Amino acid sequence: MEGEARPGSGQDFLRPFRTGPKDESSWIWAGGIRLSLLTGDTLYPGLLTVQDWNAYRRSAARLAAFAQQHEVALVVGNHIEMKKAPGELYPIGTTFQPDEHALPLKTAHIEELHAACEAMADSPHRDVHDDFIIDVS
Repeated sequence: MEGEARPGSGQDFLRPFRTGPKDESSWIWAGGIRLSLLTGDTLYPGLLTVQDWNAYRRSAARLAAFAQQHEVALVVGNHIEMKKAPGELYPIGTTFQPDEHALPLKTAHIEELHAACEAMADSPHRDVHDDFIIDVS
């Protein structure tokens, strides 16, 4: 299920590509003339729970490569688990988050994620960032 419609063709640009960090159904969606990346559970302001480190690391690399090759305006994940305060996570299961982080992230966060994954290399661990936390189980 990969395809794209080019800007100027009368259709909006929408391109899915498989990343697979969590399971076989993980996809990133990119759309619009100035791209918005819908990153699902791969990157969002929250606890990025990683089951398969090597697959996730490859996904972060693919995502970074895509973002470097396209003019990305907005990065949007599935939900919010972080507070506005840097590095602070709401407790899992919280339903009232009055001081939550904004949902949209920037392309700099994609590069930060990729750099963090590469820095951990073959020694993954919990890695706290201002706007997301990588948690390898």
